[in-house]
Amino acid sequence: FGTPRDLPPNKLPIGEDVLRCISNERYNLAVKVNNKRVSFGQVANTVAGKIVCLYNRASIPTVSDKRVVQLLTALHDKYYSLRKSHTRDKNKEVFKRNLDDFKKKCCLLFDIAACKCPIALECTCHKTPDQCQCICSITCTCEKLKKIPLLELKFIYSLRTHGIGKIGGVDLNETKKRAKSLQRKSRSSCPKPKVDVQVSETEQR
Repeated sequence: FGTPRDLPPNKLPIGEDVLRCISNERYNLAVKVNNKRVSFGQVANTVAGKIVCLYNRASIPTVSDKRVVQLLTALHDKYYSLRKSHTRDKNKEVFKRNLDDFKKKCCLLFDIAACKCPIALECTCHKTPDQCQCICSITCTCEKLKKIPLLELKFIYSLRTHGIGKIGGVDLNETKKRAKSLQRKSRSSCPKPKVDVQVSETEQR
């Protein structure tokens, strides 16, 4: 999968990006502790934080940090298993199929979005995916905090389907709207203080 490197700063990572980042972080952490053995858990937690940060920049709600680490572990374990048996099994047809399947998987988005509801695109322009401006739609059954924002549907659809899409600059208007929405939710969720009304003896009479 190439040399170790950090995650691309302007796009959501594919499996290959994640594996290269794991190798990079393992090396960096080993240097910090004077080349002592670094557990995969330490590496996975660091890489998970970076991936979640990219998804946050793209305004895509994610699964829990624990689940991200589980997905990283599964990907790494599969990679390690194939690498370990490569010399012994590289000429076997079963191994070749498994390796090809894994390579294809690593070319896909490392998807940690909380919402996995199918996104539909009815293309009427017949342009290439990177030129198509047709609108995506979704019938989402997720709770509100897990829903993919409507503005990001085309972005996540293109990444999942074609591997196309980069994280753009910050939309200031949309950011302000979301900040106000969060403030309203915060105020509404805070319990109102109870007012203890004391009645004086004069008022009681």
